[in-house]
Amino acid sequence: VGLSNYFISAEHAFYDPKGQGVEETGGRGLLGYNGWMWDHWQEPEDYAGRDFVLVTFEPRYLDPARFENRFARITDAKVVPIMKSGRVAGRFSYRIGYGYQPPQ
Repeated sequence: VGLSNYFISAEHAFYDPKGQGVEETGGRGLLGYNGWMWDHWQEPEDYAGRDFVLVTFEPRYLDPARFENRFARITDAKVVPIMKSGRVAGRFSYRIGYGYQPPQ
């Protein structure tokens, strides 16, 4: 699930080399953010019980208060540098949520 904006999810869905990007990708609307078109394409109930990797370039979107009640368990946030020519060109952050629970 891409949290920064729709493009993380859309890029994965489009460029997934296995061709299963749409089935394996979720929009941030699953976690209460505006999911753009993903909100029209996905029903949160269809993802019940699944594990999510939550990815963002903006760590503020990983605030657990926003969605910790949507998972049975969630990891701490991790920051990963993006390297280009031996230098840090950016960073992304992620958390893993286990056992998604859609809103009632």
